Amino acid sequence: MGGNSNKLELPKVDLTVLSMAEPVTKAWSSVQEKVASARMKYGCFQVIYNDSEVELQNGMIE
Repeated sequence: MGGNSNKLELPKVDLTVLSMAEPVTKAWSSVQEKVASARMKYGCFQVIYNDSEVELQNGMIE
């Protein structure tokens, strides 16, 4: 109904910057802050782990 083309963009949290060998880094702290912020504001978020996942997700959405 109507021409409302507004799309909700979920926040994306990129986990590719993290190293499991070093769980106490600025990268981990930054990701933790992004997750907490996204959960509070939107209740959810999209996780990016590698490029192939993004391609797969985009293919499913189209």
